[in-house]
Amino acid sequence: DVQEVTGAWAVRTFQLTDAVGGKDLARAASSLRSVLESGQPVNFVLAILRKHWETLARLKVKIKEGGSKSKLAADLGVHPYFLDGYIDQVEVRSDDEIALGMDAIIEAEHKVRSGGDPEAVLNVLVWKLCRSRKWRGS
Repeated sequence: DVQEVTGAWAVRTFQLTDAVGGKDLARAASSLRSVLESGQPVNFVLAILRKHWETLARLKVKIKEGGSKSKLAADLGVHPYFLDGYIDQVEVRSDDEIALGMDAIIEAEHKVRSGGDPEAVLNVLVWKLCRSRKWRGS
């Protein structure tokens, strides 16, 4: 039973990060709703999104440095099977988008800690991360 539950939330969180990384707002919003309905704490969701975004940022730098896919996977601590997915996500984002995404995650973490409505904060964050251009305001 524990394994089934653990597997379910792992799949949901993977679907969320995959959708956000792929700029698929509809799927990301649906995945976020599913993750929240499963009872995952907001701070956990933020941590997962932060970790994913940090991986994308590191990959962006590593790709510029060159090297084999197996070295990239090892350097990032990512299973080689998933590396192409990360590469696809990085290739559709500029350096500025990666930086803006990290800023948005930090801002969301601050808003949640400051008493902002966690669900609203996460919904705005997912929207920002899925956007393909610079956004204004918060």
